[in-house]
Amino acid sequence: MALSDIPALVKHVTLAIHDGKSVDGSGVTRFLRAFHIARGALVRQGFLVAGSEEGPTSKIKLTGKGLMKNNSHLHEGKAFTKSARFNALYQKAQIVIETQDSEETATKPSPREEQRELKNK
Repeated sequence: MALSDIPALVKHVTLAIHDGKSVDGSGVTRFLRAFHIARGALVRQGFLVAGSEEGPTSKIKLTGKGLMKNNSHLHEGKAFTKSARFNALYQKAQIVIETQDSEETATKPSPREEQRELKNK
Protein backbone atom coordinates (compact mmCIF):
# COMPACT_ATOMS: atom_id res chain seq x y z
CA MET A 1 0.00 0.00 0.00
CA ALA A 2 1.52 3.24 -1.09
CA LEU A 3 0.85 6.55 0.57
CA SER A 4 0.84 8.20 -2.85
CA ASP A 5 -2.34 6.25 -3.71
CA ILE A 6 -4.31 7.95 -0.93
CA PRO A 7 -6.02 11.24 -1.82
CA ALA A 8 -5.86 14.18 0.60
CA LEU A 9 -9.64 13.97 1.02
CA VAL A 10 -9.37 10.44 2.40
CA LYS A 11 -6.46 11.39 4.64
CA HIS A 12 -8.25 14.39 6.13
CA VAL A 13 -11.56 12.59 6.67
CA THR A 14 -9.69 9.72 8.33
CA LEU A 15 -8.03 12.16 10.74
CA ALA A 16 -11.35 13.85 11.52
CA ILE A 17 -12.88 10.48 12.39
CA HIS A 18 -9.76 9.38 14.30
CA ASP A 19 -9.73 12.56 16.38
CA GLY A 20 -13.47 12.42 17.08
CA LYS A 21 -15.19 10.38 19.75
CA SER A 22 -17.01 7.96 17.45
CA VAL A 23 -14.19 5.41 17.12
CA ASP A 24 -13.29 2.97 19.89
CA GLY A 25 -9.82 1.67 20.57
CA SER A 26 -6.45 3.26 20.69
CA GLY A 27 -3.26 3.47 18.68
CA VAL A 28 -3.09 1.51 15.46
CA THR A 29 -6.50 -0.12 15.95
CA ARG A 30 -8.19 3.26 16.26
CA PHE A 31 -6.42 4.58 13.17
CA LEU A 32 -7.29 1.54 11.04
CA ARG A 33 -10.94 1.70 12.10
CA ALA A 34 -11.08 5.40 11.23
CA PHE A 35 -9.47 4.70 7.83
CA HIS A 36 -12.02 1.98 7.09
CA ILE A 37 -14.94 4.17 8.17
CA ALA A 38 -13.67 7.11 6.10
CA ARG A 39 -13.39 5.01 2.95
CA GLY A 40 -16.88 3.59 3.39
CA ALA A 41 -18.46 6.95 4.16
CA LEU A 42 -16.82 8.63 1.17
CA VAL A 43 -18.13 5.90 -1.14
CA ARG A 44 -21.66 6.27 0.28
CA GLN A 45 -21.49 10.05 -0.16
CA GLY A 46 -20.32 9.75 -3.77
CA PHE A 47 -16.78 11.08 -3.35
CA LEU A 48 -15.12 7.69 -4.05
CA VAL A 49 -15.97 5.12 -6.71
CA ALA A 50 -17.69 1.95 -5.46
CA GLY A 51 -15.04 -0.64 -4.58
CA SER A 52 -12.76 1.96 -3.01
CA GLU A 53 -13.92 1.04 0.48
CA GLU A 54 -12.07 -2.29 0.68
CA GLY A 55 -8.70 -3.66 -0.27
CA PRO A 56 -5.38 -2.02 -1.03
CA THR A 57 -5.07 1.74 -1.33
CA SER A 58 -4.44 1.37 -5.05
CA LYS A 59 -8.19 0.66 -5.34
CA ILE A 60 -9.11 4.11 -4.00
CA LYS A 61 -10.51 6.15 -6.90
CA LEU A 62 -12.13 9.58 -6.72
CA THR A 63 -15.36 10.42 -8.56
CA GLY A 64 -15.74 13.79 -10.32
CA LYS A 65 -17.35 15.12 -7.16
CA GLY A 66 -14.44 13.65 -5.18
CA LEU A 67 -11.83 15.30 -7.43
CA MET A 68 -13.33 18.73 -6.75
CA LYS A 69 -13.47 18.10 -3.00
CA ASN A 70 -9.94 16.66 -3.01
CA ASN A 71 -8.63 19.85 -4.68
CA SER A 72 -10.09 21.95 -1.89
CA HIS A 73 -8.40 19.70 0.67
CA LEU A 74 -5.08 19.96 -1.18
CA HIS A 75 -5.16 23.76 -1.00
CA GLU A 76 -6.51 24.34 2.50
CA GLY A 77 -4.30 26.02 5.09
CA LYS A 78 -3.31 22.93 7.10
CA ALA A 79 -3.15 20.44 4.20
CA PHE A 80 0.56 19.70 4.60
CA THR A 81 0.32 19.23 8.37
CA LYS A 82 -2.72 16.96 8.12
CA SER A 83 -1.17 14.83 5.39
CA ALA A 84 2.10 14.52 7.30
CA ARG A 85 0.21 13.43 10.43
CA PHE A 86 -1.82 10.88 8.46
CA ASN A 87 1.36 9.57 6.80
CA ALA A 88 3.03 9.04 10.18
CA LEU A 89 0.00 7.18 11.58
CA TYR A 90 -0.31 5.11 8.40
CA GLN A 91 3.36 4.11 8.40
CA LYS A 92 3.14 3.14 12.06
CA ALA A 93 0.09 0.99 11.29
CA GLN A 94 1.91 -0.68 8.39
CA ILE A 95 4.89 -1.52 10.61
CA VAL A 96 2.58 -3.13 13.20
CA ILE A 97 0.69 -5.07 10.52
CA GLU A 98 3.90 -6.29 8.85
CA THR A 99 5.33 -7.31 12.23
CA GLN A 100 2.19 -9.28 13.08
CA ASP A 101 2.24 -10.95 9.65
CA SER A 102 5.89 -11.95 10.00
CA GLU A 103 5.29 -13.31 13.52
CA GLU A 104 2.39 -15.43 12.25
CA THR A 105 4.53 -16.70 9.37
CA ALA A 106 7.40 -17.50 11.74
CA THR A 107 5.20 -19.61 14.03
CA LYS A 108 3.37 -21.33 11.19
CA PRO A 109 4.99 -24.60 10.04
CA SER A 110 6.08 -24.82 6.43
CA PRO A 111 4.13 -27.11 4.08
CA ARG A 112 7.03 -29.58 4.17
CA GLU A 113 6.98 -29.64 7.99
CA GLU A 114 3.20 -30.16 7.94
CA GLN A 115 3.62 -33.16 5.60
CA ARG A 116 6.26 -34.69 7.88
CA GLU A 117 3.98 -34.28 10.90
CA LEU A 118 1.12 -35.98 9.03
CA LYS A 119 3.38 -38.90 8.01
CA ASN A 120 4.60 -39.34 11.60
CA LYS A 121 1.08 -39.56 13.02
